[in-house]
Amino acid sequence: GKIVLPAAERFIQHEGQGAQLPRQASPHAHSVNVDPSGKRAYVADLGLDKVLIYKLDAAAGTIAPSDPPFLKL
Repeated sequence: GKIVLPAAERFIQHEGQGAQLPRQASPHAHSVNVDPSGKRAYVADLGLDKVLIYKLDAAAGTIAPSDPPFLKL
């Protein structure tokens, strides 16, 4: 599937650090995968050791943290 959102309407900056310093001293998102329904995006963040989950609304062009907001690795 393909998600098309308006250009840079929202910028999300992850915060925090992982347990393995200095390698995980800051966030480092390295992939984004959208589920087949197009309603959720999963962002793997190596620096946080988490997969963050976002709700997508392509019609409204919005993205927001899901509940729960992440999966801990």
